[in-house]
Amino acid sequence: MFEDKPAYEQVPLQGSSDLSDASAQRNVTDELQDDGASVYIRQRDAADDLRVVSWPQGKSFNDARGYYYYLGWERRPIVYIIDGGLDTNNQVSSKASICPNASRIGVDSRVLHQGDFNLGIDRWLYTSKVKSKRKNTPTDDNPNSHGSCVLSKAIGTKNGVYKNSIGIRSKNSDIVVVKLDDTNLGVVEPLEAFDLVYRDIVSSGGYRPPVVIFSILSTPPIVPVQHAATKVYMNKLLDIGATIVVPSGNYADKGRPNVDSIPAIWEDAQNFPIVVVGSVDNAGAVAPFSQGPNHVTIWAPGVGIRCARRYSFYVQEGTSASGGTVAGLAAYGLALGKVDFLPSILTPRYVRNWLQNTASWPRQNGGVPVIWNTEQG
Repeated sequence: MFEDKPAYEQVPLQGSSDLSDASAQRNVTDELQDDGASVYIRQRDAADDLRVVSWPQGKSFNDARGYYYYLGWERRPIVYIIDGGLDTNNQVSSKASICPNASRIGVDSRVLHQGDFNLGIDRWLYTSKVKSKRKNTPTDDNPNSHGSCVLSKAIGTKNGVYKNSIGIRSKNSDIVVVKLDDTNLGVVEPLEAFDLVYRDIVSSGGYRPPVVIFSILSTPPIVPVQHAATKVYMNKLLDIGATIVVPSGNYADKGRPNVDSIPAIWEDAQNFPIVVVGSVDNAGAVAPFSQGPNHVTIWAPGVGIRCARRYSFYVQEGTSASGGTVAGLAAYGLALGKVDFLPSILTPRYVRNWLQNTASWPRQNGGVPVIWNTEQG
């Protein structure tokens, strides 16, 4: 049986009401570099967990004075999130500009680091169970805003790693929300959700790199035969080049130190190359709750992280949020051509290799590899 495992500390972010302050809006960034094909940006108001992502080796964390990233792309990834929905009211403002010349590369120049979700997120897929319960609405029905938190770490304008998805002037959405009923998933819900993703990719031609976030894990004891069909559909996605990102689990401090949930336990570098993500704190120490290291592909901040919830941001924790962060980095690497894309199982293998051997480094001596977006800050 599948079960939502947010393991959140739900604490409102102090000062979140200041996010609409005009002076704060004018100072979101203080460094723009235009190289003609993309724009290099420093997000000055980045939370510490996001600063970790662009913290380069050889520098101290105090030198990481913001989040550094490129706005631009060689390819246009499409990010799917399978969860209980999305808080669409956590939106960007249109009162000021993050990047006045961004329209030259196809980005809406009104975009701000204020909310996390752009008004343009309008592609939703719904499972049959969601439709039968008449919940096929563009909302996050999870009381903890689980899907909103996870997706905000991937693509949020304020808190996300991959920001190319926001404000893009295109008829083809870069974000697809696959809404399932996460109150009592069973076996059928995830199977249908992965099938919806597969059909959507195939129907669109499969020429854009897909990144799929699935942050809901099974509950032991597991009867593998009951989940065999889900694995088949996930394999179909891997075979057409989809990168699938899942969390390692949040129960290490509750007597379950090893990864023991589906789909994370299916991870296999060659035959089932999903990306399994564990959590660290901002100093690079493994979080007490994070399961692993068996089956863990890479580690990302998951302690005291800032993410979207309803109309604001909260400080939360969990491997689900870490998975969202890594999914954003995978999309970032694919967009900028840091990782090759082929519509085959080679792509998820390439992404894993890039994450483990290029886009990460241990923040502590002898520590685990923690993600890095390869920018020099």
